[in-house]
Amino acid sequence: MLKFVICVLIVVGCGYVGFVISLYYKKRERFFSDLVDFLQHAKTEIVFFQNRLTHIFLSFECGPELGKILKNRAGQIDGKETCVKKPVFLSDNEWQWIWGFLENIGRCDAQTEAEGIEQMIEKVVQTKTHSQVETKTKGTMAAKLGVVIGLAIAIIVI
Repeated sequence: MLKFVICVLIVVGCGYVGFVISLYYKKRERFFSDLVDFLQHAKTEIVFFQNRLTHIFLSFECGPELGKILKNRAGQIDGKETCVKKPVFLSDNEWQWIWGFLENIGRCDAQTEAEGIEQMIEKVVQTKTHSQVETKTKGTMAAKLGVVIGLAIAIIVI
């Protein structure tokens, strides 16, 4: 009976690890999808409505990862000191170009901003496409392998 309980715990534990790894790739894909939507929203707001940056950052509905970043950036624009943490699923290079873009937005006229946002959209769409491929390959593989490895270890224990 104890072996059975141990085997079940091993399978559940390995399966959990696999699904956590899979979730990492899904969060990454969602982040870049939200970022593309935000950039399109920001371009529209800047060109047509010419709203304040804090309004643009705070009015956009998105996932929690991008939402925290936008909220922190809006706080910095308003003069509040905020701590901005890099999401775990972003590389240092990705974080630098995303945060660098957010820090520099609003420093030019509307037409130049729109062109800069359009260039950023192209860069983010490429990264988004790459992250979608990673989610389909590595994300699903991790979830499946977690369960399979758990089953294999359970069989060895029995």
